[in-house]
Amino acid sequence: MPTRLYDDLTQRLPKVLEPRYEQLYFENGTLVPTDTDLIPGAREVAYESFTEFGDADFIEDAAANFPVVNISVEEDRYPVFMVGAGFPMSLQDERAYQSASRLSTTTMLDRFQRRMQAARNAIAQRINRLIAAGRQALRFAGTMGNESVPIESTTFNGRF
Repeated sequence: MPTRLYDDLTQRLPKVLEPRYEQLYFENGTLVPTDTDLIPGAREVAYESFTEFGDADFIEDAAANFPVVNISVEEDRYPVFMVGAGFPMSLQDERAYQSASRLSTTTMLDRFQRRMQAARNAIAQRINRLIAAGRQALRFAGTMGNESVPIESTTFNGRF
């Protein structure tokens, strides 16, 4: 009993302090589309872009010069970037997860899903920073001049 006394006298408060994640202006697909269905090894994504030009004007019967409208087709190419994250999982964790999924025990499944969500959040934040600030090694300038990119340094949303 004395070895557990410290634990018995410790009060655990759920969710008093948890990480605050960045607001995702880019990764959620609103401003910059993200696509997870690309062919493995794809280096670029190509889109056709259409430019419509021309004008209309008043014409008379038997007119010889009609205003002309036309469409030019060009191809825009964008490089493909892949951002990844993982989490460690021991053999015992894997066995416990498989057992929990068969027995529908939620404790182990919740831990696994929490790890997966943490990896997804880390990837989303990194994509957001990459698109906002760019990266010289990838020859990607970024869009920091965009006013919808926040400059925030807070990392926790504590409730006390």
